[in-house]
Amino acid sequence: KIIISSTIKNQPSAGNTRPQKFTIITDKRTKDLLYLAAFSQEWVKNAPALIVVSSDTTKSFQRYGVRGLERYSIVDGAFSSMLIHLQLIDKGLSSCFVVALNEDVVRQILNMTLTELTIGIICIVYGNKIYASCYIGNVVNVISF
Repeated sequence: KIIISSTIKNQPSAGNTRPQKFTIITDKRTKDLLYLAAFSQEWVKNAPALIVVSSDTTKSFQRYGVRGLERYSIVDGAFSSMLIHLQLIDKGLSSCFVVALNEDVVRQILNMTLTELTIGIICIVYGNKIYASCYIGNVVNVISF
């Protein structure tokens, strides 16, 4: 909770609209449902804790119209997710970010409104365990100059 509180306080946001919402999940039943909503990705099921990151798209839409709805609310949520991930690493934890999911099912599981867009699920792992499928490998292969 401390990590998220710190991130929320300092997160970047287009026009300071702050559309992000963070739902912490630790109970097995909800994690199992989210596992199915995330197309049975094992890290969702096996992580001790999940953070579902969503954006209330009405906040960005009110300020920026369609561009806020289709772009800024998503970018804001993605940036906040990245900041949480970095803070987890700083605290000696690891995480994996899951974006392949059925948004309608996640919305039902968490009783989200129709204007809330699921950005992704942060799967938190204790220690420095790296999920093989999340590992990028040699950075030389992804960086060009």
